[in-house]
Amino acid sequence: MGERAKSVLLHPFRDSENLWLSKTPGKISKLYKVIGGDVRKADFFHVGLLIIVQGESVETHVHVDAEEFCYIIRGAGLLTGEDGTVVGKFGAGKLIYIPEGVHHGYVNNTTKPLEMLIWCSKRESLGCESSQAI
Repeated sequence: MGERAKSVLLHPFRDSENLWLSKTPGKISKLYKVIGGDVRKADFFHVGLLIIVQGESVETHVHVDAEEFCYIIRGAGLLTGEDGTVVGKFGAGKLIYIPEGVHHGYVNNTTKPLEMLIWCSKRESLGCESSQAI
């Protein structure tokens, strides 16, 4: 008989895997994978904590087989579309929904850090098919 499932209390910065951006020269922004892949596997979704410092961005990319849902914890920014044009503005307490196959990116155009909790469906990881490298 397999191990019984149980609830888990998570500490995102301590209990997660740092995925990207901190390894890119000159970049300070980070994505922490909290649930998914090799970190606390989930069957239907993956969760990450994205921190984009002032003046940085996540370039346009697409999740070809996943929906994305974001909750803005702190800060504000711009949502960009396929060609990098601004689709909308968002701030703390707002939600963003990105359907499967829709190109999107995030820009922190403020003087304070932007913190977002991101849920992705049906993914092996929080990675994506990039139209530009992240």
